[in-house]
Amino acid sequence: MFLLFRVNFPGCHVIGGAGFELGLPLEKGEKEVIMEKHIYNHEWIWKIIEDHIGAFNTINQYEIAEEYYYYNRINISPREVRRIIRELRKEGKPILSTPHKPGGYHIPFTYREVIEWRERMKKKAIKELAIINPVLKACNEMFPQKVGQLEIFEKVG
Repeated sequence: MFLLFRVNFPGCHVIGGAGFELGLPLEKGEKEVIMEKHIYNHEWIWKIIEDHIGAFNTINQYEIAEEYYYYNRINISPREVRRIIRELRKEGKPILSTPHKPGGYHIPFTYREVIEWRERMKKKAIKELAIINPVLKACNEMFPQKVGQLEIFEKVG
């Protein structure tokens, strides 16, 4: 979900996203243009990835950005590519990834690829969750007067 605002200063008109502290709601036409661009980006990224079927036929974020530029003459960063892929996955697009050479994103060719991807994602999530408690412990030691405010995470970790 995007929070978009129009900010007007004398001689300046800026459209920004989440993080803008000041601003006015976008007018209807401006919002529609931005949402069309948002959907357009998603459609193009999906079209690029859907041609890459199987872990043996991956495309990485840099190649996706290059292909996007080739067809649209608009630069898109690898970070933006990753963000869009994350959103496409949330929408239910079957986009898998593999770290094995050549590495990158692909549509599954076999169910085994799906299982391997799921296991990698689970391990990655567990590793990330394991970081919470040691960091919170260190933070509680730094701020002893605040002990107890961060304990809720101990039940999660």
